[in-house]
Amino acid sequence: MHPFASCPFPRLRGKVGMGACLGLLTLLTATAPIASGDSAASDLAQIRANLQAGQMRAASAFANLVAGEHPDSSEAVGMLAYVEDRLGYTENALRRLAAARSKSPADATLLAATTQILQDHGAAATSAVPDAWPAAYSEATGIPAGRQVRVANGFIIDDGATVVTHASVVTKAQGTIVIRNGLGLVRTALMKESRALGPGLVALKLMSPFPQSSSLDRNAIGDVSQSRFCFALGFQKIDPVRFSYPIVAPGMIFRANVGNERLLQITSALTADQIGSPLFDDQGRLIGMAIGNQSASAAAGYAVKDLGAGNFGLSVEGLRVVKATKPLPKEPAKPAIEELYERLAPAVVQILVTD
Repeated sequence: MHPFASCPFPRLRGKVGMGACLGLLTLLTATAPIASGDSAASDLAQIRANLQAGQMRAASAFANLVAGEHPDSSEAVGMLAYVEDRLGYTENALRRLAAARSKSPADATLLAATTQILQDHGAAATSAVPDAWPAAYSEATGIPAGRQVRVANGFIIDDGATVVTHASVVTKAQGTIVIRNGLGLVRTALMKESRALGPGLVALKLMSPFPQSSSLDRNAIGDVSQSRFCFALGFQKIDPVRFSYPIVAPGMIFRANVGNERLLQITSALTADQIGSPLFDDQGRLIGMAIGNQSASAAAGYAVKDLGAGNFGLSVEGLRVVKATKPLPKEPAKPAIEELYERLAPAVVQILVTD
């Protein structure tokens, strides 16, 4: 069974997923005319504006509405499918695209949307499919075209002044490290200004901070031993020069403390380039950092050979600066995934390292 089939968010399980991704959107006014007419083009432009402003709930709701009002628009169908994928509803997205392609098998937009979703989740790239999606809005990274870049993930703390990632990500970095958050804002850091935060974790001091509102609260770190569901939120490596929104990878924690290195085992589907992605519980509290499968975890220096299958994360409990003084309610209200995405995406970063 595909790991996205059992979403840990009860309010959304089995429903039409909504969310946000800018990777598909700029083609909507830059390529072939939209079959449903000018009204679809203006509707899709409004969704782009919502996404660029970080208004994920408004954008996701409107994406569903537009796809319903313009069922003959492959761009609207492709957008909604990509939106669903961003929030972890990959099976829904692929079923939607397959149904549309059964009616229009030669539609290049639908083919490209399907291909990009598959590639985002680890499928091999193919030169047979044209690159249909122009780069989404993002501040310039300053990295020259063609430069060899390693890509990983991390998250923002300390009121926007610090980015935390896995130490293996930046060990060979020689110059400036480029860091881009979930809204496309770009900052830089220097390896010589980094510091260890305990086993496996490193803090990068930014040369100029992200907005304070982008920061995760170190006083609100969750207790992984009390968590059952989780989700990773991180970027996929496509083309480092291009920007797309991070992707939700929902799953379950089936061992909260394994081995001798504060590891947790999770069912979230992760690719190798998602190392450093933050892991959250179903309240949106930070509980860990993704490392990856056995191969990726071993490459990062962890003894996981005999720990069984699955993906691994690293506890971040040591980042908590003050413990909560009041216990949480036994059954706090579960935020919708759209709300969590909108709140957390600005704190998630893609790290671009040139050696």
